[in-house]
Amino acid sequence: MTLRTDETQQDTVHQLTQHAMLIAWGRFARHLDLTERMRAAVKLRRHRDAVPGGDLVLEFGLASLAGYEYLQDLSLGPHPLTKDQAVADEWDIQFRHYTVLSRFLYGLNEAHVAQIEATLASVLQPYIDQAVHQVLCRQEKLTLCADLTGRPVSAYSVTYPPDAVFGYMANQLRKGHQALVVTLKGLQHRVHLAAFHHPGNVASNRCLRQSVEAAEKRLGARPRRRADLVSQRIAPLEAKIAKQASWVEAQQALIHQQLKRQVRLDEQLQGLERELVELEAHYAGKVVGPHSKLAQARRRKESWKRQRQSARNQEIQARKLLQRHEQRLEQLTAERDALLSWLAQLRMENAANPNPVRMRWLLDGGFGSAENVTYLIEMGYDLYTIANGQTTRSIRNEIPEDAEWTQVGARTQALDLARDQLRQCPYPVRLTLLRWKKGDAFCYSTLISFSETESLPLEELFPTYHQRQD
Repeated sequence: MTLRTDETQQDTVHQLTQHAMLIAWGRFARHLDLTERMRAAVKLRRHRDAVPGGDLVLEFGLASLAGYEYLQDLSLGPHPLTKDQAVADEWDIQFRHYTVLSRFLYGLNEAHVAQIEATLASVLQPYIDQAVHQVLCRQEKLTLCADLTGRPVSAYSVTYPPDAVFGYMANQLRKGHQALVVTLKGLQHRVHLAAFHHPGNVASNRCLRQSVEAAEKRLGARPRRRADLVSQRIAPLEAKIAKQASWVEAQQALIHQQLKRQVRLDEQLQGLERELVELEAHYAGKVVGPHSKLAQARRRKESWKRQRQSARNQEIQARKLLQRHEQRLEQLTAERDALLSWLAQLRMENAANPNPVRMRWLLDGGFGSAENVTYLIEMGYDLYTIANGQTTRSIRNEIPEDAEWTQVGARTQALDLARDQLRQCPYPVRLTLLRWKKGDAFCYSTLISFSETESLPLEELFPTYHQRQD
């Protein structure tokens, strides 16, 4: 390709490259002064002839932009980037062998990483602000997407980082890491908001709050929290707590009653023992008849002993029930206190957010737990995600054979369900069963959606969710 090595010169230099897009991106990076900003961000004690740390950080980034799967491809791949002078000139950086880069990366500490992240964030922030402004000027809602993608490590490596562990990646058990990527869908293109590195065995549902917090921080915008919904959950809890407390009091009263009964019976048995001693002395050498005072006293003794054991058994049973009721009462009280704290937080956030915006999340199926759905609803978001397989299997048993399916995609059909409850989610949601042909059989999944402002027809619902794949 032909390129101009110095924009102040009229002469051109002809160089061949296998990374044409990196040339265009390099021109844009120069416009942003990215190389100088990265050099300023990474100040390390290095030999005076060594490459600046910022150059090595950018080389690492360019490996990703070039589509390399492994770091060694920088130097040993079919089109090694470290030998591409055209890219080095456009980015104004010096390349080094991948082993030098690897040693450099292992030497970075958390402070260096934080500085690099802050520098990249400052570069990206104007474009995020612009994308948000464009969407809001159209009076549309901000659409966020989050995906957790597996990054398997090389099968030929002999050493691995500590967090390279086995987990499911693309439905296969692989060793590696998971990359959580959060993006904003702008009017013309996607804008990257945040990314997080996780061990290979992390589950998507554990990453949602991290995604939401990072997105709101980068966007400088958030929806109005649905504090009124949280408030409605507290009254039923209070009723359960009151009922549980009454059961605790009832068991405590029963225990007290049976303890008093045991004391009374013990006193009666002690008095009877003295009476028996006298009666046995009186009847010594005589025949003891079944209706004699001694026989009657002995029968009373056995009866009172049985009553005392019964009182003891009832006390033990009541203590077991009391322990269960107290544990349940403790759980309900902790749940109520957590809800009150959560409600106070949401109300404070609403008070500090005079200009809320409408926002929605498009999430992969791994995020579709009842806990996550509840969290997003209460945080004020609309949401579109996929339920787990157990939910889908349960729903399929409720579908009549004559159900009328709607074609919503080239291969996909949809059916809205009468059920609107997701197990352990306190709010009604829209459940839509999706199916598509794979060979001669159908595959199924369940789309969970929630919105207070838009009720999309089936023909629009699935394409709206599928936008996260754009």
